[in-house]
Amino acid sequence: MVSADEAKEILNSAYDFANGDPEDRIQDFFLAAERVPKEDSDRDDEYLDIGKIPFHKHIHTELNVLYVESLFKVVRDVVRNEDKPLSKYQAGNIEEEVVPIQYLPVDEIPNYGIFEPFTQKSGFDEASYDGFESPEIQALRIRSRLADEMFVAFRKFSTRQIVGSSWKVKLTQRNSEYDIFKDDLVALPEKVDAFVYRGVMFVINQRKFEDMFDYFTEYKNSAETVFEEIEDSEFTIHTSDLFEKAVLSDRSALRKMVTVEERKLYDQLNRDTVQRVIDEFNLDVNLEERSGEWGLVMESRNDKRDIIRLLNDDHLYSELTDSRYQAQAKRPI
Repeated sequence: MVSADEAKEILNSAYDFANGDPEDRIQDFFLAAERVPKEDSDRDDEYLDIGKIPFHKHIHTELNVLYVESLFKVVRDVVRNEDKPLSKYQAGNIEEEVVPIQYLPVDEIPNYGIFEPFTQKSGFDEASYDGFESPEIQALRIRSRLADEMFVAFRKFSTRQIVGSSWKVKLTQRNSEYDIFKDDLVALPEKVDAFVYRGVMFVINQRKFEDMFDYFTEYKNSAETVFEEIEDSEFTIHTSDLFEKAVLSDRSALRKMVTVEERKLYDQLNRDTVQRVIDEFNLDVNLEERSGEWGLVMESRNDKRDIIRLLNDDHLYSELTDSRYQAQAKRPI
């Protein structure tokens, strides 16, 4: 378990390390993609295919400057000025008015084991952007020549980085006239989405972090668990097929199901409580009795939001203004 104070200290140390003596730093830049083993392969599980990009030294210097500047802004905002919150990673943090910088130990990241090759010092094949099949992740690794210390920054790959790949005619100026330019240009990422240092992952962009580290597989598992537990509880959704399909096809809904699974409020809901919340907060779902059993009925896929809010207790009443609110990013007092 890493406390917030410990996370701040590690964050500050990460900046100091990345900004350290360049003579003691070895930098490597990688492309990576998650692969499923082929039938004739010795592997029996998914793995990370990693290729090392052969950069000229001055490009590594430019990248390091960009990433150190980006890291400095994070340290300044979180540690020094305390302008931006720092929080333990939670799926629901993305709904905060100011999304925090988040942290978590790497052993809490699903499937993090496939990223361990980044800790290896050698053994990587050289790769190129146009030759690497479907890259998903880019990574800048900085390691010490003198100590066993390493910093790895991750950025989700975007095809928009391949500048001009969809343009039929590209020009460049040669001498006094313009001529055809056949090659595509590659734009390198200027910011990081996440980075790891001393066994702690810091998340800058939650959406891209979720994609890179396959979090939606875990979110879907949480949703499936909720569906099964609701089926075994006294709480019934008559239109459960529609509800489940709507949830599994919506990324925001899947994030919410993580909290629903943790809270398990469906074991505490009774008919009177559900009807009262529906009436007071004007929810777009109905409570009906079918075959002698009461349960919720939704008319459209969008109504899933109201069922999730009901399951997650996302409704608040203000005595001051006699108003009712939907409060998705609740903070306990």
